[in-house]
Amino acid sequence: MAENDAKQKKIIIGIIAVLVVIAAIYLVGNSNGGSNAVSSDGSAEFKRGVELAKEHKFKEALEQYVKAAEKENMQAAYTAGWYLTQGRKGVEKDITKGMAYLKKAADAGRSDAAYVLGKAYMDPLKGVKKDYKEGIKYIKMAAEKGHGTAMYVLGIYYDIGRGVKKDKDKAIEWLEKAAKKSGVKTVRDKAAARANKIRSAQ
Repeated sequence: MAENDAKQKKIIIGIIAVLVVIAAIYLVGNSNGGSNAVSSDGSAEFKRGVELAKEHKFKEALEQYVKAAEKENMQAAYTAGWYLTQGRKGVEKDITKGMAYLKKAADAGRSDAAYVLGKAYMDPLKGVKKDYKEGIKYIKMAAEKGHGTAMYVLGIYYDIGRGVKKDKDKAIEWLEKAAKKSGVKTVRDKAAARANKIRSAQ
């Protein structure tokens, strides 16, 4: 009886070991970023999109970004919006759909999407109605979230009174922020120079 119990225990342990190995193989196979990989948050689809873009397969990359965006992946939503509004080789522009993806990402807090969306309203893309109110709304949103170029552009708009009431002090404020915080040297240099020019003219 004891011998039979020992044999049964060994069999059960063996079965458990096999199941553990199968589970491990399954998990590895579904996290390798392959073309069939999927994820609940769209991260696998986004990663696949990036891989395809590196191969210049932009149309296929967009398909993956769209799938990821539908799973509320905001980085993918921004990228899909950028592709559809700006265009890439092999990608047919769809301004309406692209703007919708950009808005989705911007409203979720992505400063890059807010900046692109704001510029699309201020300097309208073909098919987009010029809307200074919406444009400034998103440019400000991006600037307030630390987007260096948005800070620079907002400073210029305050300087010339485009979309906002002309305000030299606010212009200097945003230009100086851009000069300190932008990650792009040319933007920092231009912002500093413009702020100094406005100040010296006051």
